[in-house]
Amino acid sequence: KIFIACLCWTEMEENMERLSVCEEEVYLEICWMSEPPALEDVRSAVNRLGHEWKPQTVSTFLNRLVKKRYLSMWKKGRYYYYKPEIYLEDYQAAECTRMLNRIFKGDSQRMQSCLIAATNKYGKNG
Repeated sequence: KIFIACLCWTEMEENMERLSVCEEEVYLEICWMSEPPALEDVRSAVNRLGHEWKPQTVSTFLNRLVKKRYLSMWKKGRYYYYKPEIYLEDYQAAECTRMLNRIFKGDSQRMQSCLIAATNKYGKNG
């Protein structure tokens, strides 16, 4: 049973196209919103992170995320709205797996020790 789940997870992970740092910021902000946002809602959220992005810049990232199947969009009235198509938990698990394999060569004990040490040294928001 566990083996089958791992095969399914690996297949899903391989089908997830990698995101740029900016695409990831946009995607994560949408995942953390309680309602599907319109462009201006997304722009406000990412600009609170320190960006000064214009609507066209955010629109470009949103279109890339739709093309990569991380988001879906629909039009209601004059505005397009966006919602995640990949669950945040699935994205987090895929990124953790990539980091585990890339940086820690699959050694989850070392990764866990590093996370604990980093949290102790830099704090929760380090």
